[in-house]
Amino acid sequence: MQSQNSFDCKFDYFDISAGGPTPKIVALTVTIIVLTLSIEAAVHSDVNPTSKKKGKTRSSQDELARSESTASDASLSNEESTVTNATAKGKNLRWCNSNPSPTIRANRLILATTLILPLCVAFGFRIAAAAPPDVRYECREVLKSSLQPVWGAIIPLNIIPFIIASVAWIRAFVDCLLIRRGKTLQYPNNIKGSGIGWPPFAPILVPLMGIWGLVKKGAVWMMGSSNLAESATGDIELGGEERVGLVDDFDEAVADEGEEPPAYEAHLRKYETGSEASM
Repeated sequence: MQSQNSFDCKFDYFDISAGGPTPKIVALTVTIIVLTLSIEAAVHSDVNPTSKKKGKTRSSQDELARSESTASDASLSNEESTVTNATAKGKNLRWCNSNPSPTIRANRLILATTLILPLCVAFGFRIAAAAPPDVRYECREVLKSSLQPVWGAIIPLNIIPFIIASVAWIRAFVDCLLIRRGKTLQYPNNIKGSGIGWPPFAPILVPLMGIWGLVKKGAVWMMGSSNLAESATGDIELGGEERVGLVDDFDEAVADEGEEPPAYEAHLRKYETGSEASM
């Protein structure tokens, strides 16, 4: 009777007993990952539809100015072309702009908000799908192992991307608020005094930095050194015997440099003897 009940439960709830993700879960996971990457790209890109038109107008004006200046002064034209090329290269940098304009910041926030709304919907459906399904009471014990959510896959594939996307949206929002103070969010390796540091993927880096600090303190404590950095980079002083031995070795090396090899001395004596005999 129990085997028949087990067979009926597995047959009635075949999708649950078979295990593995359903097509709905796969589609929601792919949607979450794609939207997360899109939000990260939108937050770090220069979204300015009018920049191309302005770039074309400015480039035509620069070409006209260069043609007029070439007729008057060739050296001045070369300098202007160099500056123009450097400016064009700076305009072509579409990623990680150190000081975006207010229009770019607003467009970043608008695009990130537009993308995070469907991301929240997809994430809500994904978490709802992780809840145990409603099955008959007599089948719960049979399908107990299949009813548990697989958090080992949900956390890295759904929860962490959602956190990263949320932090990216907060970055765009805070960057817009900093316009009033004349500052911008920058990465630690790009700070020049006019920005505020904002490390990428902070939810991942902050725990790793904490673990790194704990491991470093444990290693220093195990080695018995309270000031490992200074002891490693400090000056190395030689003892009295080591200093005397080093000086003696140096004097012997200088003396050896002043001596001539035996083969050279024999050849020199032979040459002097032959010259005296000829005289």
